[in-house]
Amino acid sequence: MRDAVAIMFEVRPPAVLVSTTSALLNSVAIDGIFNKWIDQFTPVIGDEASQISEPALMALVIHVPWASYIYVGDIQQLEPHVRCPRSTNPTLLGAQRS
Repeated sequence: MRDAVAIMFEVRPPAVLVSTTSALLNSVAIDGIFNKWIDQFTPVIGDEASQISEPALMALVIHVPWASYIYVGDIQQLEPHVRCPRSTNPTLLGAQRS
């Protein structure tokens, strides 16, 4: 899989990369599949923003600080997400509870 991703980014870098927040955090981690190309992630667009926990948002900003962030959502659809167990990836990547 890593070879396929390397070929993709070297031959024809994607104009848009679609991912869930947790998958993006995993893929840009030190051993993540997209870590080598993390500097190409700009902008970052988050859909269903109310479902993205604050620690996940902070972890993204810490790992991709140069990106422009756009979050969209509809308050009439999904309830806000408020839980973030200490075992989740954002917490492990440095996000802290206040």
